[in-house]
Amino acid sequence: GACTVDGLISAAKKFNMNTTGQIKEVAEGSSIASGDGIYAIMKNSGSIEYTNSNRADTVNPLDAPEKIPSDQDAEKIATKFLKDRNLLPDGAEYIGTEHNKIYRLGENGNDIVVYDAVEVWYGRMLNDLKVSGTQISIVIGGGGDIIDYYSNWRDYEPYKELPIKSPEKAFSELKNRGVSVGMNNPDKVSIDDVYLAYHTKPGAENEEYLEPIWMFKGNMIVDGKAGDSVEA
Repeated sequence: GACTVDGLISAAKKFNMNTTGQIKEVAEGSSIASGDGIYAIMKNSGSIEYTNSNRADTVNPLDAPEKIPSDQDAEKIATKFLKDRNLLPDGAEYIGTEHNKIYRLGENGNDIVVYDAVEVWYGRMLNDLKVSGTQISIVIGGGGDIIDYYSNWRDYEPYKELPIKSPEKAFSELKNRGVSVGMNNPDKVSIDDVYLAYHTKPGAENEEYLEPIWMFKGNMIVDGKAGDSVEA
């Protein structure tokens, strides 16, 4: 739901934050800082962020690589934490994990991992379609501690059925518009997967309707070989 100061305080308490900290209200929502580098932000769109800035993406002794739980344990810790605090909505599905590592160059020229944390991701399906952009991510640091959390998860209710454009029409529009390739300069782009999905607006934006889109996935072709992946 939309942001309220009470909602923000209640969210902050779920992360064991000291909620007597200073609450700031700005146009896009509210934030609360507990004065020791830990803060929570709630946007008017309903997205919530929590960060322990002393530890998230910051080299520190607590989050050295040898202190990080396995991916399997991280998933169990994250799921239990979210369920215990009513932060895992109905329909949330575990997607996978990724590691947020920081490297330092060693004396022999090899990269040494000096920081690690496991990010656990959850997503959702609606009407058997993936809802791209709707997500919950929670970062597990050393000792199984929760050091970062982000949720962009809105409640939807059916509106009405409307016709959708054909994949052929969507593909011809894509060809006219082109695909973003960033700083790359491929010979061409090869699309090998197309599917229908919903696409949530980013957490900072308000959203009135959730509409289906055609997703196109493929690769950049450089010197006849498949390079980086593309998505449009």
